[in-house]
Amino acid sequence: MDPSSEVQKPSEALLEQYKSIPGFCPALLKLASTKEIIADHRLCCLILLKNTVQEKWKRSTMCREPIGDQDKRFVRETVFTLVDEDLSHSNASQLALLIGRIARMDFPNDWPELLSKLFNVTCNLSLAAKPKGLLCLHHVLDSLRSRCLPNAKRQLRETTPEIFLFVNRLWKESMGKILECLKNFERYRDVLANEFAIFSSIAHLCNKILYGLLLQGFDEWTESNGILAFLRDMLELWKTLIVIRHGLPSGEVKEFLFRCERNFGKIMVLTHERHPLQWAPLLPQFLEFCFSAIQNMDVHEENEKFLVHCMTFMKQVFVGDDYVPGTQAHEIVSAFGTPQNIVELVKLLIRKYVTLTLVHLEEWNDDPESFLTGEEMDLYTEKRRSMAENLILALLDLPKYKPALVECFKGLLEETKQAVSLQDVLNKDAVYNVVGIGSSEIYEHIDFPAWLSNTLIPELRNADPNFKIIQRRILCLLYQWITSVPVSLRPDVYGVLVAFLDNHDMAIRLTAALSLDIYIGDMEFNADDFSPFLNATIDKLFKLVPLVETGESKLKLLTAMNNLIGQVGERIKPHAPQFLQLASALWNQTLSSQHTGFMKTAVLQNLQVLVTAVGENYEFQQFLVPVIQYSIQTKTDDSQYLLEDGIELWLTTLSHTHRLSDGLSQLFPGVFEILSRDYEYVAKCMRILEAYILMGGIEFLQAHFINIVKLLEQVVGDVRDDGTIATMSVIEKLVMLLPSEVITHVEPLLAKILSLFLSDKESPRSKVHYTSSFCRLLLHHRDYFFLFFDRMSASQQNASRCDILHVCVPLFLEKVDSMSEPRRRKATVMSLLGLITVPQLIGNPTLFDFFRSLVIHAIGAVVDEEAGDGPKFDVMPTLTILEDDALYGNAFATNVTPIREWNMLYANDVVNKISTRDFLTQQLKQLETLNHQLFELLMSNIPTPVLDQFNKRQ
Repeated sequence: MDPSSEVQKPSEALLEQYKSIPGFCPALLKLASTKEIIADHRLCCLILLKNTVQEKWKRSTMCREPIGDQDKRFVRETVFTLVDEDLSHSNASQLALLIGRIARMDFPNDWPELLSKLFNVTCNLSLAAKPKGLLCLHHVLDSLRSRCLPNAKRQLRETTPEIFLFVNRLWKESMGKILECLKNFERYRDVLANEFAIFSSIAHLCNKILYGLLLQGFDEWTESNGILAFLRDMLELWKTLIVIRHGLPSGEVKEFLFRCERNFGKIMVLTHERHPLQWAPLLPQFLEFCFSAIQNMDVHEENEKFLVHCMTFMKQVFVGDDYVPGTQAHEIVSAFGTPQNIVELVKLLIRKYVTLTLVHLEEWNDDPESFLTGEEMDLYTEKRRSMAENLILALLDLPKYKPALVECFKGLLEETKQAVSLQDVLNKDAVYNVVGIGSSEIYEHIDFPAWLSNTLIPELRNADPNFKIIQRRILCLLYQWITSVPVSLRPDVYGVLVAFLDNHDMAIRLTAALSLDIYIGDMEFNADDFSPFLNATIDKLFKLVPLVETGESKLKLLTAMNNLIGQVGERIKPHAPQFLQLASALWNQTLSSQHTGFMKTAVLQNLQVLVTAVGENYEFQQFLVPVIQYSIQTKTDDSQYLLEDGIELWLTTLSHTHRLSDGLSQLFPGVFEILSRDYEYVAKCMRILEAYILMGGIEFLQAHFINIVKLLEQVVGDVRDDGTIATMSVIEKLVMLLPSEVITHVEPLLAKILSLFLSDKESPRSKVHYTSSFCRLLLHHRDYFFLFFDRMSASQQNASRCDILHVCVPLFLEKVDSMSEPRRRKATVMSLLGLITVPQLIGNPTLFDFFRSLVIHAIGAVVDEEAGDGPKFDVMPTLTILEDDALYGNAFATNVTPIREWNMLYANDVVNKISTRDFLTQQLKQLETLNHQLFELLMSNIPTPVLDQFNKRQ
């Protein structure tokens, strides 16, 4: 109990040792039952006992010293003696959890008398202690229901009827007493308050237990097992409580009645969802009750959850497909759910629950941003207005109701055409609302372009102050019906939306921005059509951002700007300084306030799209470099939010830079810091490293070569495929860039790659890229390639270079067919063809099959190249044929720096200077000169169709 860690830690260690001593659990139980000990200390004993039971009660491989059978028997026999009225609520909760945990492991095999003993204890308890007994029963049943084995579920179902009858009887008695108390409560408040509290606690626990039993405890519901009678009693009691509640002032009693009704609603909705067919005999009464509640409840009904439950139940009944034709339930539902009744229900929902109230309007005026957030949140399980919209949409989706509802909507549009008073405007707004949310179902039945031109746009010009409600709703309709707005009308819509961006009402301005964002992101958006509105849009958005107060609203506006920049592309360049100024202001705000990381993330994403659209701009780097530096720090509180987007911004900035500035060079050590934390972003870090190598060239490598090689050696083989591919891409470029006198310094790295290549643990994808790097080594550093294998052979006993190559080169050749990128495939084939002219190898008869397969693969590469499926030797590569584009992402284009540098790197590559046919021909002629007999034998073993195909294209 001492708060000092110096006291706590030794005590906890000592208690941990005591857990293994026989008699520890009984001792804890005795202490917990000793009333002379203060309640907090007894609570500690119960918590420690509960945790010990969890760890050591059941014998398993994880528990080396389980609790002994004698101690278990004592705990089971004694634990119920603690249930009495003196037990505090917190102690009772821990005791209930303890009994539940033991029951889950011991019932019924080792504790068959559990339930009967629990019933007896609960029955014999005093009125004040009864809730504690029921709490134990509740946790025991919860624990038993959590068991997954069929045998355990069967055992629970066998005991459920007895439990249900016992708890149902207690529930009836307690609710009867509650009703008696309520009749005389005002007269005898002081006398009845304590009694009412006890009975309300008993009733609440009984409700929870009965709810669990109904969900999982019965195979069928019948009159004999009491379930149908219980639900009927619940319904009648529900009606009574509603009447009583409406006459009570606010207070604990009224709050209890709210809680009762919520429990009843939960039982109704969730048991019907789980057992719809069992509900057939009860459907008429409950449907009538729910419809009556929706119809008669005041629009300001306090118990909002009650109405949500009623609407949810009706949705389950009418929309569900469980009641098939020919059944009693289907007949009941069909009789009640006629199209006429459904239309009446929908009109009722629109009129009473979809319509905005004066409370909504007050919130709109006081806090428009919070009002909009509430409007956008789909809280149909909590809010009656959202649930009413959800129910209407679900009914509209049903073919049997759709025609009648479409006519209903048309009629309502006509009825609300003339809106004079505020209530008329609110009714009109509600109709427009349901027409908006149902647009995907009724678009074929309403001519939206005509409605837009003839009605909606004129209503947007209405100067009546109340018509701001309709104007905001029309702005919503514009994006809800976007698929029905033809291209010819889009400029008119753009003009309307841009005009409302500087409206005097903040809710309308933000709604216009949201709608405009959706139009900009639409597939049919045309930047040329939007061009006349671009300057005004940017100007008004810039003015709007500083005026909004919540981070969520700022985030929405930044998202709209991101979409705008992405869609208009280079047209944004004249406004780039404004965007940068805004991003700088927002970034500084987030640094100087208690903003959460999501706002900083939004700024980083905004900068990414801005850099992509504007391209190279060294003035931007003065701001970008510090932002990137902050974002990629791994030891700040914000790193969990910013690191990924910071890396993306870094990569985007590099991809739009022609040279490494001092600022960008200073960022480079961040790669090592990020990868020292973990390898989550290894692929992107390798893309960054590759960009630095390609742009910095030899000068950059001279400064960082040792650290780069150490990093690559650390990473390769220790990451997943995507990370391996990105890492091997860097290594391949190093092999191509490094001069011969330096390449020897990467030998430990190459040795590790060779070991990984020959192991069985690496994936085929990774081995493809290992192959590519070794073949590049052969192409660019031929002498060192053989020297490397000599050294690898020297490290093996009884191995020669030919032995190592005998193992490796056939494996290299196997990977050619797995290379999807034509340039990589060509480079691999050409490098392996170079082995044909190596005297030490061509004299090895065991490699004959390899040479034969190699020539066949080479002829296949020739055919692919000349058919247009391979790289053209006189054309520099573009992004479309690079395998690396999947790792770079869409931020890179063919004119972006790393790709341009990549092209320059390949410009002098032998792969681009000679066709595969010419190279193959050269190698075969050299082979014929070196070993004419082997050449003849080799060519005679090439299948005739393959040779014909090769010769045919000459």
